[in-house]
Amino acid sequence: MTKVEISLLGEFYIKYGECVISEKNDRSRKKWLLLKYLIAFREREISQNELFELLWDGSENENPAGALKTLLHRLRTTLSELNLPEGREMIVNFMGSYAFNRSLECVIDTEEFERFFKLSVQPGLSEKEQLDYCRKAIDIYKGDFLHGSAFEKWITPINVYYHSIFLRVAHHAVDILYRHKMYAEIISICRKAITIDVLDQRIHYMLIKTLAESGERQNAKKHYDYVIDLFYNKQGINPQGDLTELYEEIVKTDKQYETDLDGIKIRLNEKSPPQGAFFCEYEFFKHIYRLEMRDAERSKQTVYICLVTITDRDGAVPPPKTLSKSAERLRHSIGCSLRASDIFSRYNASQYIIMLPSATESTSEMVMRRIVRKYRRDYPKSPVKLIYRYDEATRV
Repeated sequence: MTKVEISLLGEFYIKYGECVISEKNDRSRKKWLLLKYLIAFREREISQNELFELLWDGSENENPAGALKTLLHRLRTTLSELNLPEGREMIVNFMGSYAFNRSLECVIDTEEFERFFKLSVQPGLSEKEQLDYCRKAIDIYKGDFLHGSAFEKWITPINVYYHSIFLRVAHHAVDILYRHKMYAEIISICRKAITIDVLDQRIHYMLIKTLAESGERQNAKKHYDYVIDLFYNKQGINPQGDLTELYEEIVKTDKQYETDLDGIKIRLNEKSPPQGAFFCEYEFFKHIYRLEMRDAERSKQTVYICLVTITDRDGAVPPPKTLSKSAERLRHSIGCSLRASDIFSRYNASQYIIMLPSATESTSEMVMRRIVRKYRRDYPKSPVKLIYRYDEATRV
């Protein structure tokens, strides 16, 4: 017997046989909202008052009962396009309350997704069995719960619930696949998971690691650059340390051989004359710092470390959008204010760290003031403050 198929994960639609209804061609928000709510809470009867609150949210309506009756009539007209068998209505009423018809045979993706998740965590399963159930759950998850209506308050907790289950399933599947070196499938799952949650650092980490180990080192490096830009510049978030450590490991263990020394020299040279200070990732900054400290001990020169922090007017971390824009501007100001031999790095989302070889306390103060003046001159309307500190670098 043909069953009704209902999709709540990703695009919302209802299908019966060859007939499909969705909100694509009908933007009647309240009608679809009513249907989604009745399906989402299909295990109970829903009172008129609850539906009044849902649909009109306390706004004045002289005749809410009449408006609801009209809306239900329109909804039933739309549902009739499914051509369900006689007497198999989807919406039923009980003494003034309404409910989804639980006697109707349906396949609902949220129920299937949750079922496969629960099967995957049963005790006593082999890894193969766990993985099979994870695959089925991942395949069902086409997107977050009713993402087209995500602004509705009642959807948020349900969305969080299914979203967290999806990430748990994806992490578990990737861990199993990694142990068996099934790299192509890991990459596929990670890329899907990133479309669901672009800020899941564990997924990014496993994608970079897998790309590198499967021989796609250039793609691994590109994705690392994308992640660093995403977290620092677009979100104002500090990426986890293991991401930068992984990148360093990828660079160190690159096993490509080169026999042309002239080619190596050409690639080592900068493509254009240096403009301002040298910017590098923090993991590399640490190595350069340690080399400079060795040289300083031998030559008896001093090295100063400076830290520039972006704050709002009250000394707190600015909102992500403001922080991202300000950090990019500050990078430019620092680069233009230092010597070509100076080195700086993004220490975290709101701070830059600068190394000044052969510097003194007075020159460090002068440099920091120059950076702040440059920033203020170039961006006079910037809403942030720049706070700086500096000290002589010493071995602890």
